Amino acid sequence: MGQVNDIEKEIMTYHAGKPILISQGRQFLSDKFMEGDWQKVNEITDYLLQIEDTNYIALYPREYWYILYNTQGYPELLMDIRDYTATFTMPPYTLSCFTYSKYPVYLDKLAYNMHKETLANKNRIKEQIKASEIGQREKDFLNLHLDWLLLDNRNAQIQDSLNEKADTFLATYDSTVYDDFIRTQIRYKLKASKWGGIYDVSLGYGMFTHHLVKHYTNPFVVGLSFGALYKGFDLSFNINICAINNKQDIPYSNGIFEKKSSLSMVSPYLTLGHEVFKNKRFRITPYMGFGGSSITIPTDKKEEDKALKEVELRMQTAFVGGLKLEIKVGKHSFYSPFSYNYISVRYNYMMPSFQRKYDGMLGNLHTITIGFGGVLRDAKREY
Repeated sequence: MGQVNDIEKEIMTYHAGKPILISQGRQFLSDKFMEGDWQKVNEITDYLLQIEDTNYIALYPREYWYILYNTQGYPELLMDIRDYTATFTMPPYTLSCFTYSKYPVYLDKLAYNMHKETLANKNRIKEQIKASEIGQREKDFLNLHLDWLLLDNRNAQIQDSLNEKADTFLATYDSTVYDDFIRTQIRYKLKASKWGGIYDVSLGYGMFTHHLVKHYTNPFVVGLSFGALYKGFDLSFNINICAINNKQDIPYSNGIFEKKSSLSMVSPYLTLGHEVFKNKRFRITPYMGFGGSSITIPTDKKEEDKALKEVELRMQTAFVGGLKLEIKVGKHSFYSPFSYNYISVRYNYMMPSFQRKYDGMLGNLHTITIGFGGVLRDAKREY
């Protein structure tokens, strides 16, 4: 017990030194930055930079850039940006600098407050850059860099506009010291991964043809599908369960299976498709495949009378073809910008081969289903 009290006293009286100075300095800097007291901001910044060492960092690069933009420290800003890429790798989308530092993070709102204040004063800062004595190339670069620094990571259209500005700068000025930063940090475009996943749950209606229409009612259909995507290809495992009734009495060894009794048509199958049309709203994929089909009696009835198995049509090979329309209705923003939810409309044509084993059972099945599903694709950097 005495040892515990001794440790408690040591902890209470321990002087953390530099970490406390940095933490309090950052809070003080945040307040003065929001007040627009740039002289005091410069004084605090100089002090914090002086007490940095290999163990503690007082300001992250992005925070330092906010300060230099607002205090018109353009020569130092240009030099810091130029030297930046050799020591850091910065994610292109972030309002916080916590995620790219190799040092322990500070859980304060300094970066957030600086971003907010700089965004509010963006026009003033651009006018100050325009009126400064630095060269036109440096002015153009700082305007581009500022747009990137204040980029809203949820707006892909702004990023596309930024990419165009970056391309214009690179085309206008050949081989500048800023090219590496522009190419690795500012120009940023995502593309969908080649591989992905897809799933779909659907409901619909079907129509039998030939002899099957004489024996069974047209079915209500429940469908489930999940598979893998590669580029424009779609390889999926599907299963359709159709609720049907028999139209005729069916004699079997223990009696008669009366008409209007319930049965199920179960059809698992594998399909391979390839998209033929795709835009921001729609995706159309024709497909072909093979699997099997069976017509079965509910399990509870078979348990009561095992002879009812004679009425069933056992699993037979089936070939399928169809067309699927996806209508995008939302994004899986938590996963990637190339993932989305969709409503599907699917036409499926199934050709079971019951007639090979059962006389008078020739026929196919047309189905139309409406479903809900999703596409999951990872995002990769194109440039």
